[in-house]
Amino acid sequence: MFLFLFLCTVLLPVMMSVIGLLMKKYPPKKINFFYGYRTSRSMKSQATWDFAHKRFSQIWIPLGFVVALVSGAVMFAFKRHCEIASEIMLFIQIAIILFTIFPVEKALKENFDENGNPKN
Repeated sequence: MFLFLFLCTVLLPVMMSVIGLLMKKYPPKKINFFYGYRTSRSMKSQATWDFAHKRFSQIWIPLGFVVALVSGAVMFAFKRHCEIASEIMLFIQIAIILFTIFPVEKALKENFDENGNPKN
C-alpha cells in the first residue's frame, strides 16, 4: 500500500515539471480557449500570451521537482501513517498549483499595461 500511495503522491508534482517542460519547449503558438495558461490578463495580446507561458514554465519546472522531493520525504517520514500523509500532501500540492497563478499574474502586471502592451 505504501508504494502505491508514494507513487500517487509524487505523481502530481512530477507532472507539474513535465507540463512546465512541455510549455517551455512547445508553448501554444496562438491564443486559444482550449489549453495553456489562460487568464484574462494572459489572453490580452500575443505578447502577454507568450510571456505568461514562459514565466509559467520557469515556475513549474523547478517547483515540481522540489515539491516531488519534499512529498517523497514526507511519505517516508510518515510511512506508518502513509494514508493520511498522502491526503495531506495532495491538498498541499493542489494549493501550491493554484498559488502559482499569483507570481505569473504579478509578472504580467509588472511588464504589461491593461491593454496587453509592453511597459517601457
